[in-house]
Parts: sequence; C-alpha cells; structure tokens
Amino acid sequence: MKAFHVGLLALSLAVPSVSAMANDDKVKVKVKDDKVIVKDEHGNKHVTFLDTDRTAYRTWWHTTYKSSCPPGLVRVENYCVASGHTKRRYVVGQALEPTIVIGDVPSGVTLRPAPAGYRYAYVDGDLLLLDAGSRIVRDVIQNIFD
Repeated sequence: MKAFHVGLLALSLAVPSVSAMANDDKVKVKVKDDKVIVKDEHGNKHVTFLDTDRTAYRTWWHTTYKSSCPPGLVRVENYCVASGHTKRRYVVGQALEPTIVIGDVPSGVTLRPAPAGYRYAYVDGDLLLLDAGSRIVRDVIQNIFD
C-alpha cells in the first residue's frame, strides 16, 4: 500500500495536469516506459509530457526570450502566436493542418527521448507531443510569460 501511495505522489508531482484526474473514478492514470498514459471515461488513451520535460522547456523559454517573442511570432496577452494570427494554430486532440511547418526542438532544450510512436514538434514557440504518423497533437507545453 505504501508503494502505491508513493507512486501516486510521484505521479501527481510529475504531471500536475493529470494528478487531478487520478481521483476521478472514470479516468485511469498509469506510468509506463517513462511516459504517462491517461485513459479517459470513453476508453481513449492519451500520452502526456512529464514534468521534467515541462520544467526543461519553460526554463529554456524564460532564459532565452524573457519577455519577448522569437522571430516570426508576436505577443498576444501573455503568450506568442504566429504573425497574422490571434490564437494558437493547433488544438490538442486534433491533427495539425498540413500547412503548419513543424520545427525541431530548439538545441538548448534537453528532453527525454519521445515515447515510441510519438515525436516532439516546435510550433509557434510551443512544444508539442505529436502522434508520429497522424500529426495529432497529444499534449503541449505552451510558451507563457509570467
């Protein structure tokens, strides 16, 4: 029982966005092969970033850009978007439009390897976790200014 509580505590610290779901009877959360898998009430599985990935990216973002946006992006409220847009060009759970160019993870960001069948993508200053075959956005670490 102690191991279960320690595992649940580690999970809640590792993925804050998922920890609230761990108490929902309709949602199942497990860690497998260094990835967090969430199974919702409909039986759909979702893979998410680990907290270490979120911390690494946000630290790099704040160190690199402070309060400005990278070239080609403009600030809207407290985040950056592609020039000419007023909102982000992707939706979690949907495939990226074919016209959206996927960039590589910036060289200063150190992440764990992407889980098998997934890849990381840098889009409009945000870091996305994509299904490698379908380009469906599974999770995102957004660029946000404090």
